[in-house]
Amino acid sequence: MNKIYNVLLWLGVMVASVACVDDYFEANPPLPQDSPYSTLTVEEDTLFGGETTNFSVRVVDAPGLIDSIGYQTTDSKGTVVFDQASLNAAMGNTSGVINGQFTAPTNASGAFTLSIIVYDAQGEQRKTHTMSETIFIRYSLNAPTYTITAQNAEINPGGTTEVYLDINAPGGIADARIFANFGTVVLDTATLDAVRGMETGRVTARYTAPSIPTTNVGPVTFTAFVEDELQEREVRMTGQPVTIVYTEAAPTIAITGPTTAERGTYSMNANITSPGIIDTVIVTAFINNRDTEVGQITLSDEDLEALEGETSGTLPISLTVNDFIGYVDLRVTVIDRQGRSSTQTYTVRVDPCTYNMAGTYTTSTNATSTDPDCDDATALNNFASTATITRTNETTYRISNILGGAYVEWYGDCYGQAAQTAANVRFDCENNTVSIVGFTGPFSSRITGSGTVDPATGAITITWRNTFGDTGTTVFRK
Repeated sequence: MNKIYNVLLWLGVMVASVACVDDYFEANPPLPQDSPYSTLTVEEDTLFGGETTNFSVRVVDAPGLIDSIGYQTTDSKGTVVFDQASLNAAMGNTSGVINGQFTAPTNASGAFTLSIIVYDAQGEQRKTHTMSETIFIRYSLNAPTYTITAQNAEINPGGTTEVYLDINAPGGIADARIFANFGTVVLDTATLDAVRGMETGRVTARYTAPSIPTTNVGPVTFTAFVEDELQEREVRMTGQPVTIVYTEAAPTIAITGPTTAERGTYSMNANITSPGIIDTVIVTAFINNRDTEVGQITLSDEDLEALEGETSGTLPISLTVNDFIGYVDLRVTVIDRQGRSSTQTYTVRVDPCTYNMAGTYTTSTNATSTDPDCDDATALNNFASTATITRTNETTYRISNILGGAYVEWYGDCYGQAAQTAANVRFDCENNTVSIVGFTGPFSSRITGSGTVDPATGAITITWRNTFGDTGTTVFRK
């Protein structure tokens, strides 16, 4: 009985000891080992799609023992195969070499990252080491190429034509799409399905131009996208195989009316021809070569309504300009039912009055010289000569012989004055007066003067003087 008791007591002590040890390790787990340290070597750093290269992972030190190995690649593309024999030999050891092979994806290009991960055997305290290398991948086949053509090079608004994509895709045709900058394109999916997987083929689409009225005319820009099957490589291309042309000729506009007018109201006519049928007429007036509107335009609603829907007609225009002198551009724009527009500009010069002094004149001068040294410097009575008057702007003229030949007659022999004296004058049309724009003439003498204009006879009378005291009156007659 005592022996049995001793045995039981001994067993109890053993159980208690084991329980204490388990509790100790649970409360005080062993410290984790350091992470594995390894290196990655890749034989080739440049590959074409589909090519392979060998790599090796050298585990230098894995205190927690080598357990397994994994990998990651850019966009999860490409394939990695580990040499099972080298992996088995390394597992459970603190070092080893694991070999593998990487196959480049066919659907990627550029810098590509291959990462290898070594896992140790520390269970819940498992540690890893990741190594990465960059491999440059190139497409193994040329990108798709294609041409965009059309059955009809020109169509009218609302018209249709077949559009063709002739494709060459060494990687096989996977997909094709086509768009236009205006109008609609409908792809014939049956023609696309028929060439999928083939290296060459034609895909057809139907293009419909915008219906009238529209301003969308001219070349149509088509943009196509083609993707190959093997490389998933997409190429974009544009072309302009179709031009939309108007059905009818553009409107023509002929404007008649005065080219010079006084300030006030004057009338003009716009004669319009529009094979595409007149839809809208717009009339504006601007200062010449500027975007500043001027004057007031009056149009009759009845006249405008009479033009709508017609192929030709005349529009009377009334333009009133009271607060501007100069050139006015009258612009008439006609838009037809095709959406096609034409603009005609008609320029009118608005003067304070319509009288124009420009021309060739005979002159008669009465004048007196104060120079005692020249024998010819005697009084002139009805001395005859000629002059030309040229208009330089709305209110200024240049007279080629402002003194009626007096200086040449007086001082030609004495001082060698052979040229007639020219001067600018300002014309006040409302008051029919002129004034010499003061200037320094021959002999450094300033010449001034003023006079009157008789529009009824065309006669101009100017009285002039210089700083020496010479004076005269010259009458200009056409």
